[in-house]
Order: sequence, then structure tokens, then C-alpha cells
Amino acid sequence: MSTTRILIVDDEASSRNLLRKTLSVYSNLDIVGSVSTCRIALSKIPQVNPDIVILDLDMPDTDVTQILLEIRKSHPDLPVLMLCTKKHNKNAARVLAALAAGANDYIPKSEKLSAESGATEEFRVELFKKLRPFCQGPLKQQTLKRLKGTQQAPEANFHGKELPTKTEIHERPRTSKKDEASRIDILAIGVSTGGPQALEKVLPKLPEDFPVPIVIVQHMPSNFTGILAKRLNSKSSLFVKEGQKGDTLRPGQAWLAAGGMHMVVQPGKNKIQINTHMGPPENSCRPAVDVLLRSVADCYGSHALAVILTGMGQDGLRGCESIQEFGGTIYAQDEESSVVWGMPGALSQAGLADKVLSLDAMAAEITRRVWQGRVKPSSTHTSWNQRSLAT
Repeated sequence: MSTTRILIVDDEASSRNLLRKTLSVYSNLDIVGSVSTCRIALSKIPQVNPDIVILDLDMPDTDVTQILLEIRKSHPDLPVLMLCTKKHNKNAARVLAALAAGANDYIPKSEKLSAESGATEEFRVELFKKLRPFCQGPLKQQTLKRLKGTQQAPEANFHGKELPTKTEIHERPRTSKKDEASRIDILAIGVSTGGPQALEKVLPKLPEDFPVPIVIVQHMPSNFTGILAKRLNSKSSLFVKEGQKGDTLRPGQAWLAAGGMHMVVQPGKNKIQINTHMGPPENSCRPAVDVLLRSVADCYGSHALAVILTGMGQDGLRGCESIQEFGGTIYAQDEESSVVWGMPGALSQAGLADKVLSLDAMAAEITRRVWQGRVKPSSTHTSWNQRSLAT
């Protein structure tokens, strides 16, 4: 069985020790290094050749973003998972900057992790859920004898259909036919692990005169989504904001679901509006892509374009089934360009994706499909984008 080599980088000895203890639950996870500074880590990486780096974001006097950029220069494909303190809202902007610099995902932790206080079950579950897609094969628990006195990690949460991996997904061709002439009136995007980087590659490439509204679900906590929306807005010619109840959908503008709440679209008087609610999580997520896509299918029918980008799990699969049932169009990101080919891979496995595209090709194909059947305005016409109205 393949072994996954892990390098831990954390300035606190108690945190490093606890991570080692938690990871030792699995016999095929090998801790090849446990260091206290990023500079030591940079010299250690070529020596120990890790498969995964777990890097603490909260180390003092350290520009972790710069360290990530240095890692990416020499090891562009090495998975790096960030540990970040979930208590401080200020970390949200730093996490997004780290993700943009090349981190693959982040793992929230309590303010202090120590062997004395013990790891919460929530942290254990989150740690292995985030590690699982980057491991070299299935995780294998230690024998009960070796685990005596150590709480077992919930292995059942990281296998089977809940978290399909790249090697577990096999694309099969669609059997149904699609009417490419159907006009697109809304773009709905679902994304999870690797999402901030993916959205930063897609949204800025969409033109300012993009003729339909955009609604997005990115799996993130509530203190992250508002900052992500502002970041995307600053990088895009489109107006991007966090969706709020009562917002009216307009062409050339994008609404990002707020963390902790489901977002849906629903008809109002001569307009389509955003609504939010605190319904139960779906696929262990709130907001959930499935919830948004079902509402999009109900409101727009065959005139909807759903795009599922990189992400862990299968959120978006059931919603895309609704989009297909109504005759809408579905695109999925390909395996090679995905950080985790779970969500888009599930669509491919189910035969739901009309097209499977690389991330670099996604914006151009979205633009082509949305403008199909429309006459583009001339440069002298007023832009569709009404940034001043989306406050």
C-alpha cells in the first residue's frame, strides 16, 4: 500500500506534537519532518520529498504567502494545506491570499492545539477530510493494539461516494441530446476545494458586457465569503458581491452565497431576486450547490448554464440532475486542472456534463455559450454592467 509522506511546519511544539499524534492513527501516513520555521521547511522539502505539507498560517514574523510562492517555484504541484485559527476574522483575508499564492486548502483549528487540551473531534474530522484527496491511496488505520489509548479517527467519513478521488472517477459519455440553440439567461457556479483560485481565473476573464447574472456557491465559513467577494470584485470587470435577501439579479453582476446560509433565486414582481435561508445542510454544506441549482432550474429551466468547478465531495450532482431535467446546460472542470476532482468528477461519472473543460478554457467557453443567439452590443452602447446599482 502506498505511503503518504507529510511535512509539518508549525512554530508551536505542542501543535506539532498533537498533529503527529493525530496523524499516527493511520499506518500509511509517514511524518517525514516536523519543523518550526518556514525557512527550515524550504530547505527540508528537497531533502525529504513530502507528498503533503501542513503549514501553519499563524507563525509570527513570517510572510507565509511569500513562502508559498517560493514553494510553488520549485514544487508547483506539491499539495500545501494551511492551518489557520478560526477565532480571528482577520485570518480570512490572509487565508484567501495564501490560497491565491498556491495553497491547496485550509484547515481551521482552535486558538491553541496541545496534547494537554486534546484535539476536538471536529478538528480530527476536518483534518482528515482535507488530507484525504491528496493522499497516495486509501488511508489504513493502525491495528487496535497499536491504537490502545488513542481515539480512532472517523475513517468512514473519508471513503466511498462521499469523497470520490481522481482515481475513483471514470468519465462516461452522455446519452441524452442537448439543444444548443437554447438561450442562456443565468450562469450558476458551484465550487469548493481550490475554489478561490479557480474563481480568480474564471471571473476576471468574463467580459464587462456579460449579458446574464451570475450566482455562485463556494464552500466557505461566513467570515470568509464577504472578503472573497470583495477580492473577486477588485480583480474582475464584473460587479461581485455577497448575496443578500432581496438583491435583484442583473446582467453582468455576480452574487456569492454567504457562508452559513443557503442561497436561492426566486421570482418577484417582474424580476428574479436572491433569497437566503437557514435550512438544514445538504452534503454537509450550507450553503450548498444543490440548493442553489434546484432553484435555478425552477426559475430558468432550459435557459440555465451550470458550471461545477474543483471541489471535494458530490455537492452539485443532484442540482445538476434538476438542470438536466429542465433542459439546461452543464459544464464541468476537467481532472487535470482541478485541485480535487470530486464535484466535477461526480458529474462526469454520472454522464451529466455537456462539456468537460480545463480551467483555462472555461471562461471562453462560458462566454461563447452565453452569447450564442444574442447580438453583442457595439462599443458605443451602454454596458450591461450597472455597478452603481448593485449596492
